[in-house]
Amino acid sequence: MKPVLELDQALSHIRRHKPLASVIQKPIASQQQAMPAVPLEAVMSFLKQTRGLLTWTVRDMSDVLKISAGESRQIGAILAFQGYVKQCAEDGVWMTTINGEAVSDSKPPHFSLARVHKPLADLQNRIKHSVLNNAASSCNAT
Repeated sequence: MKPVLELDQALSHIRRHKPLASVIQKPIASQQQAMPAVPLEAVMSFLKQTRGLLTWTVRDMSDVLKISAGESRQIGAILAFQGYVKQCAEDGVWMTTINGEAVSDSKPPHFSLARVHKPLADLQNRIKHSVLNNAASSCNAT
């Protein structure tokens, strides 16, 4: 039997910083595994951070939450069971579902890549022209 995250318990524990393991029903004694002791709020924060990403990996979760890949896989399985994430065809690659975005209270990114890249390109051109103008004026001054 897989561990089951009780949604009502999980949501009520978000603000209390309880470890994820505290809101998980224990599997049958013969199959008990140690559950990751990660605060649910940290997991929800990770989901919130994935809002602008198409997919993310077990390694991404491990790096952000400072846990092992095995613990990340366990958390991913629990989140998938609840419908908050979905595993992609490639092993260890996940995507956050609409339900995951809703439960983590994530907001869409304020800026698209195009809106960021255009001003950066404009700034780069202005700096380039400024450098050329300064170089030309210093040559004319001598």
